[in-house]
Amino acid sequence: MSQGHGTLNIISDVEQVQGKSYDYIVVGGGTSGCPLAATLSKRFTVLLVERGGSPFGDPLIMEKKNFFRPMSQIDEFTSIVQELVSEEGVANQRGRVLGGLEHVEGTKITGTIFDENGMRHCSAHLLHAGDPERLTVLLNATVKSIIFSQGWGIADHKVHMYQPDAGDGTKPRACGIRFIKSHEDLDSSYEVNLNPASDSESEGDVVLSAGAMGSPQILMLSGIGPSELLNKFNIAPMIDAPQVGQDIRDHPGIKFLLDAGIGNEGQSDASQVVGIASSSRFLFQYGGGSKASARPRRVLLGKLAYPSSKGKLELNSTNPRKNVSVRYNYLLEENDLEEFVEMVHEMKKIARSMDSVLGTKYCDRMDEIISGQKQEHNVETKKGVSTEEELREFCKKNKMSYLHGHGGCSVGSVVDRDYKVFGVEALRVVDASALSDLLSTSPMVCPSLLQCSTSSSCGFIVGDIACFDPTVSAPLTKCGYIPVIAAVGADTVNTDTLAAELAVALGAEKLIFSTDVAGIFLNKQDPGSLVQRIDIEGVKRMVDEGKVVGELVSKVNCCVHSLKEGVRTTSIINRMIRHSVLTEILTDDGAGTMITLLKE
Repeated sequence: MSQGHGTLNIISDVEQVQGKSYDYIVVGGGTSGCPLAATLSKRFTVLLVERGGSPFGDPLIMEKKNFFRPMSQIDEFTSIVQELVSEEGVANQRGRVLGGLEHVEGTKITGTIFDENGMRHCSAHLLHAGDPERLTVLLNATVKSIIFSQGWGIADHKVHMYQPDAGDGTKPRACGIRFIKSHEDLDSSYEVNLNPASDSESEGDVVLSAGAMGSPQILMLSGIGPSELLNKFNIAPMIDAPQVGQDIRDHPGIKFLLDAGIGNEGQSDASQVVGIASSSRFLFQYGGGSKASARPRRVLLGKLAYPSSKGKLELNSTNPRKNVSVRYNYLLEENDLEEFVEMVHEMKKIARSMDSVLGTKYCDRMDEIISGQKQEHNVETKKGVSTEEELREFCKKNKMSYLHGHGGCSVGSVVDRDYKVFGVEALRVVDASALSDLLSTSPMVCPSLLQCSTSSSCGFIVGDIACFDPTVSAPLTKCGYIPVIAAVGADTVNTDTLAAELAVALGAEKLIFSTDVAGIFLNKQDPGSLVQRIDIEGVKRMVDEGKVVGELVSKVNCCVHSLKEGVRTTSIINRMIRHSVLTEILTDDGAGTMITLLKE
């Protein structure tokens, strides 16, 4: 795909959109906003609003040799990366460029974030899949607030507290946005509107995809948030939504520069080796020194995948260009700290493995780093050997952000299952702020985790899989690796369909769907009626009789398809059962329902 923007309609002149109307307005051109805007533009007119500039043609962003430079050139309002330090003193970063933060972190392409020519690929490239006649991308525009109809606008102060139980059936309806030029003051603002509701197949929405910090901030600036907090900033509350900004999480991590200590002394290449270990609790990344470098700078990173500790996000200012205030409460929960310490022990095992292959002394180096850190605080230890208490203190002091913040607009408290904001119409939040968990090496996985329960109500287009090219995954599986593949594309891709097609293409013996249900039941109300084994004809009858409903129907259909195409057995199992996959594979009873081609 071309590194230039080609035929994309990308503009920075706000006068070209001032006063115009679109079917959809997507706020935030990041890892969720870009594929969403491209998808919607196949049927609707779409305006994608991004507060940063374009990456296309910018060597600072797109070329591998400049991998670390954007992170070292930071200012408050204009740099590609906007730095934010949490209340507990941990540095975070927000992307300010079309494509979002993953322009800085990178999108994984067969183990690396760059192609064979050293050029970066990112979510901004997905915009090429959209319709350039229907899609307009506005850069360097920062959204101030959402415009609501029926006198609910923020700027003109015609705002009254909306009571969801008022009984009159009316709700404020999003009808547009107000924004400013990102590099100028707040005095001049501009407006863009949604097309009026009609008899078309979709009435259109304002969709916030501004990220885990940006989307809650825009909601609060628009009068949707904790009323007590909004009043402090003289923002008249429209919807008292106390959960906006609550229950935010970030993945705490730690980094060892094995050849140069810990911290940011020296630089290494982008991490290319990724591993998930210990029941998916930990994620590890490894990067090596440049081949052109006389001295390697190997780095080992670890990330806690499922932290329990939660925090909150609040406004700092009514200026939308300024950062919010965040406190993630890293390692506040004792079990998080215990798992973090265990993760470092796993990293030392990795270092020992590297020592045996490379002839290095990285494990000793890690011990020296840990114990040396504590010696500065007058804790006496045996030289080069770290104690458990030292390690705990070291972890608490040297924790870092993995830049995977999420939450703040959670499903069930701020938005419903279709990501519609409670209490208003025509407003959705579709990004990491709506997620309760985010296990990934890159936020690019975010769009695959955001699936509407009814795609037609969202205006989403669900794409079919035309073919699968196994040449990328085959070398990995032959070497004993397990590929992790995200269903990310310009069109929404059903993950069940993807799994079934992968199983067929790879000639898999068994396909397992790991879900939050125990399997297929003859009677949903009777836990003892679990069907442990059934053939295709039997499961089809259960679907026709209405005994298999909802999301299970999709999984059953995919099981049937894969069996007909050569997969030997398929299963639907309960992921909540300990070691459920092993139980399903190695025991007669299994962990759910096995579906076979013929009766056994």
